[in-house]
Amino acid sequence: MRKQDTFSKALDMLESRFDNPYWARGKDYLREGMVREIVRDGSVIKAKCRGNSTYSLKIDIDKIWMDCTCPCGFPCKHLAALIMWLRKNKPLAYDSLDRELKTFTKPELIRRVKMLLKKNPSDHDYFHRIGSDELPQEVKELWPKSQDWDSFYAQTRTVFEKVLINNDAEMLLALVRRLVDIYDHFPESSHLSQEVMKMIIEGKDSLNLTRKQDLELTRIAKQIAQ
Repeated sequence: MRKQDTFSKALDMLESRFDNPYWARGKDYLREGMVREIVRDGSVIKAKCRGNSTYSLKIDIDKIWMDCTCPCGFPCKHLAALIMWLRKNKPLAYDSLDRELKTFTKPELIRRVKMLLKKNPSDHDYFHRIGSDELPQEVKELWPKSQDWDSFYAQTRTVFEKVLINNDAEMLLALVRRLVDIYDHFPESSHLSQEVMKMIIEGKDSLNLTRKQDLELTRIAKQIAQ
């Protein structure tokens, strides 16, 4: 079987797991251009999707597995939109990206970044230099005020993205510990435990962790899973 046929078959299998309402809503997200930053690293495809917050999406073509950091916990409209996008488009390949970027001079890269930011001003946050005290303070202030969970999850994801941008493994540990503390106060919030697990998985995948940090995150993950 050809490689492209295998890819299409994997998408078919993933699509079969959606309920019709969520698949239909995914069409709106695709049409509105909400799926962004689609990249492929081997069999794994990652993307971002904007909704009430910015969610991280992941599909493993070989394992026929998918995940989204939204609170749903099942095949959602964000993942539906990504699969639809993959039907007609080719994701950026990490292995070729490094080679392409190295062919540009620094002034050329700066000019292209400026052009991208003019088209997508909200992406300027990715270039905001985060102060040494900013992240610890934001983690410390995390708390579901009046139990407004939607706002809390959006705030949490924003802080988590800053952790990833800074490649700060220690702040990931601090954020996860803070969320575990909040979960201890609100054990009825099952979505919160799911958020912690997703952050641990994504953090392990994205950050440069020491063995000690990796073991600590694994210990916390087991604690949450109990």
